[in-house]
Amino acid sequence: MSVFVMVFFMLFGPLAQGQNLVANPSFEEVYKPNCSWSSVSFPIGHSIAHWESANAASPDMHSLLVADSCWAYADGSEYDGNASCQPGSQLPRTGSVMVGFITTNDSSEWREYVRNELLEPMIPGKLYSVQFYVSLADNSAISSNNIGVYFSTDRFESTNTSTLPYTPQVEVKQIIGNDVDWVEIDTVVLASEPWKYLTIGNFRSNEETDIKDHQFCPWAYYYIDDVSVILSENQTTIPTVFTPNGDGLNDTFRPYLLEPESVDARIYNRWGRLIYRSNDTYFEWSGENKTGLNVPDGVYYWVIAYRDRFQNEYNLKGYVSVLR
Repeated sequence: MSVFVMVFFMLFGPLAQGQNLVANPSFEEVYKPNCSWSSVSFPIGHSIAHWESANAASPDMHSLLVADSCWAYADGSEYDGNASCQPGSQLPRTGSVMVGFITTNDSSEWREYVRNELLEPMIPGKLYSVQFYVSLADNSAISSNNIGVYFSTDRFESTNTSTLPYTPQVEVKQIIGNDVDWVEIDTVVLASEPWKYLTIGNFRSNEETDIKDHQFCPWAYYYIDDVSVILSENQTTIPTVFTPNGDGLNDTFRPYLLEPESVDARIYNRWGRLIYRSNDTYFEWSGENKTGLNVPDGVYYWVIAYRDRFQNEYNLKGYVSVLR
């Protein structure tokens, strides 16, 4: 199941309380501070614990832990070499370390991704709050959209530097062009499998990626910090049985959906015939067909497509039993 997400600027308190499943979420657990950009011989996993590249390209460590003459110094590097364009100046959002990665290049399909093995698998059928912060490097020639998060059960391998052939469950469709402040990305996803790995980057081709021209370095380069995946307190709840017998107890099939904005609910009988449909945001099915007659006891198949206030789109399917 894919959930495509628009940027949501959080105006409220946190969506969830609980353990952050991301290991080393703020990149502060460091093996060895890197003065230069990452490379095949010295990848990001040699610098920062629990994080690695997901392909043959090289996301970078930026920190306040090295000399200001280093390419990777975060707060206004004095680097004067010509081997690689220095991205710019940005303080980590928290602590002393952040990561930088390229989302697109104006002349190739070069992509950089950061990957993390979660502390424990996500629980299928549960909602999770997903949050991270990004800021465009101020020397980027372009800015882009399509920063995505892909959850997977397995640690896949890729030996190239181009776009990974996966569909992210989270995808930011707006161009993020703020090169001064940290932009919060905060949304929810519904786990459809026991996902164990998180990968962040641009999973779209150059043709599918919108850009905006800026200056200097010939790519869209973003800093990232403070990544979290937390089991949400608010969960989608859908009953598996109801008893429409008029006793006032469990008389309707009423799913609890997480803050829905639009809903398309359909219910089918055992022969696949549509017997009920509703677009009510908080619909209830009382066990009647389209003509108002009671359906017989039995098992019915339901499909619910809905969009929540974060603009996440869900396609849920299941069965419910009618018992009078």
